[in-house]
Amino acid sequence: SKGEESLLETFLNNGSTKYVQLLDGRYVLTNGNSLIIYDLTTKVQTTRQISTYIEDLKSVGNTIYYKSNNSIYSIDLSTTNASENTIISNVTQNTNTRFFDVVGTTIYYYIENYNTNSKIIYSKTGSAAAVEVFNISNNEYIDSFKFDASGSFYLINSSSIRKFDANKNLLSTFNPYSNSANSQIRGVKIFDNILYATVVESNIIK
Repeated sequence: SKGEESLLETFLNNGSTKYVQLLDGRYVLTNGNSLIIYDLTTKVQTTRQISTYIEDLKSVGNTIYYKSNNSIYSIDLSTTNASENTIISNVTQNTNTRFFDVVGTTIYYYIENYNTNSKIIYSKTGSAAAVEVFNISNNEYIDSFKFDASGSFYLINSSSIRKFDANKNLLSTFNPYSNSANSQIRGVKIFDNILYATVVESNIIK
């Protein structure tokens, strides 16, 4: 069924391209290496500068997680002036941390190694060592992935979504091309362990 769209707030000329909502209701938007923190109830907006440009942004509770220059960081925004925490520091040459996901206290991240042509998803919880979760075949390309609370995960590209269980068994494949050759998968979100995907078919968003 179709929902009703509501305008919450308008932000002018701040260059923001990403945003998340915290558990306490505040919104966090990015603008280069700035965090714009906005309280919709009080209409109070604050800005915090961080050390690096934000390429990707996620949140769990009142903590934000972001990727920059192949590394992943977090800041607990429930605490005033909380320091930046480095979770993953990837300084290895010829590797790329392409994207990540956060479920609870676990970080999942995807690293490509251009020397070995390896493509591996790792998980890291707290101070424990990183664990290899899934090794992607060399001839396969994915645009993103998503994990849910059960440990199941989805490998996503523009033409398909494949769901695996926590034991890496393939459970299902969604391919919009089966309905139309002009279909593409764009945005994917998980809410209450249910995956929602935006599919563009012949320039129509479904």
